[in-house]
Amino acid sequence: MKLTVKLIFTTLLIVALAVSICSCVLLSASFQAELQVQYDAAIQESNLFCVSMGNMALQAMADSFQTDTHDAVSQFLRRGIHSKSNTYLVLDSAGRVMATSNHCVPQLEPGEEGQILAQIFQDDNGYTIETVQQLAVEDEVFTVHLFRDVTEVFLAKRHNLRISFFATLGALAVSTVVIVAMSLYFISPIRKLSSTTRLMAQGQYARRAQVYAQDELGDLAQDFNRMADTVEHQIFQLEDTARRQRDFTASFAHEIKTPLTSVIGYADTLRSRQLTREQQLRAADYIFSEGKRMEAMSLALLDLFALDKAAPQFHRISTRQIAQQAAQSCRYAMAAQNMDLTVDVEDAPLLAEPSLLHTLLLNLLDNARKASAPGGAVSLSGQRQGQCYLFTVVDHGRGIPPEAIAHLTEPFYMVDKSRARAEGGAGLGLALCKRIVQVHGGKLCFESAVGQGTTVTAEIGGVL
Repeated sequence: MKLTVKLIFTTLLIVALAVSICSCVLLSASFQAELQVQYDAAIQESNLFCVSMGNMALQAMADSFQTDTHDAVSQFLRRGIHSKSNTYLVLDSAGRVMATSNHCVPQLEPGEEGQILAQIFQDDNGYTIETVQQLAVEDEVFTVHLFRDVTEVFLAKRHNLRISFFATLGALAVSTVVIVAMSLYFISPIRKLSSTTRLMAQGQYARRAQVYAQDELGDLAQDFNRMADTVEHQIFQLEDTARRQRDFTASFAHEIKTPLTSVIGYADTLRSRQLTREQQLRAADYIFSEGKRMEAMSLALLDLFALDKAAPQFHRISTRQIAQQAAQSCRYAMAAQNMDLTVDVEDAPLLAEPSLLHTLLLNLLDNARKASAPGGAVSLSGQRQGQCYLFTVVDHGRGIPPEAIAHLTEPFYMVDKSRARAEGGAGLGLALCKRIVQVHGGKLCFESAVGQGTTVTAEIGGVL
């Protein structure tokens, strides 16, 4: 059963119970009050009847100097000066009927003298209140029964019950219309949330719940939309990660295939043909260079995996010393291309992993060398900036196209693949640099213009 139906039926049940209980309480209270009025009136009439009968009997005895009480009371009853609206029955002390109307049959036994008893009973003619009282006149006791018809009270009660029944039905009909309308109105935000959820489950992650209510359901919709934003972002990240993993696998397979093809081809040539000494050396040189290239790629991958698996051990180092060591490692390769390397590094104590920082600077300088023409210039500078230290490598070489800058740190990405492979690169250097900077709490930034050169800034945290 849907929530809307449950809400409608539950509300209708509550309304029906509330209206029925209130109606019953009100009708019962009204009926009891009216019945009490009839009881009080019957008792007053009985008391008035008996007082009148006693006084008139005593007055008649005094006027006629009679001593027979029975005759005086009979005389009073024959005069008919008592209430003609009452049905009555008067008995003498012997239980004989002295006067009656409508052949009434008494139901109550009299109590003590002077006590008025009252009781309601039902017969074929309806409902009647009977009162009984014993009256002592001189030496004789008379029993007076009065009968008061209260059938109209019960008929009014039944009439009111019928009216209440139809009023309750009308109230339920009106309540049903109102409750259905209000339920559909209040459930509408939930329906929108449910519809949006189904659409998102079908892959439409950009869908959002269009609920603008200023209540708890509106807050729920806003929370749902914020959750949807987070889910969409996470899904896009997962998709991007999956895409990167696929690209990484494809690039790795491609990068491995190229040197392996060369190794297998030259090895097969050495194995199957008679070659001169010069040809053998050339084939062996190709095998060696391709093997070194695969070794360098494997070591770079191992470094990336190691950084992801365990945190490096940081030590206090000198920024100037680590920069000079990296520059010294590059000077031979740069001198071979008649390139000038300048180092201007502000000395500062830094908490870092020395070998990783050395690898970072060495890769950045080597990339600058590869991007520069023979006879060019490369500079390495460093300066303290608050709690961070900035290493900057500048070259004046080929530069990088704007669309390629965002992909520079992706594994196996190379702007010029043929040139990079010719120089022994595999596209892992900058990916490794980015990871090294990240584990040191910093970031790697690139600025470049085609034909003008590139500036790479490595921000390292942990300045002491």
